[in-house]
Amino acid sequence: IFFWSTVATAFKISLQYLTPIELVLYASIFSTLILLIVIVYQKKVNDVKMHILNNYKKVFILGLVNPFLYYLVLFKAYDLLPAQEAQAINYTWALMLAFLSVIFLKQKRTLKDIFAGIICYFGVLIISTKGEPFSLNFSNMDGVFFALLSTVLWSMYWIINTKQKSEILALYSL
Repeated sequence: IFFWSTVATAFKISLQYLTPIELVLYASIFSTLILLIVIVYQKKVNDVKMHILNNYKKVFILGLVNPFLYYLVLFKAYDLLPAQEAQAINYTWALMLAFLSVIFLKQKRTLKDIFAGIICYFGVLIISTKGEPFSLNFSNMDGVFFALLSTVLWSMYWIINTKQKSEILALYSL
């Protein structure tokens, strides 16, 4: 929690020296190398290779959505907005996931769930407008758009994963 709480500051500092695309590139290279080291250490190179070969379309789509598009959009939001605004908006991904799950996973939401979600988004609106939610005066409207888009991308990534796992479980239950 301590390290994750500093992520907004780390993004803003990094974006002083790198463009969003450069930050995605370097972060992807570094995380891929670390993951490769772990896979080699665990002797699972063949398992990973077979999984990629058997599921190359899904692997490509999921990799395109996250990390590539998600972080590109998120870093653009951080580039355009104050860190506290970008972080507050981005952290509404859980709300977006709940709402999009109704559409794509046919999950049910109660009136209480919907009301709670609206209250949460209103709180983010207060933060994003510096305490003047009815003014709708944001630091940067493009930044708000990118931050909200990042919540959609992150949510869709998890929904695609959930649907994939549901399909796999359905096949194994036959």
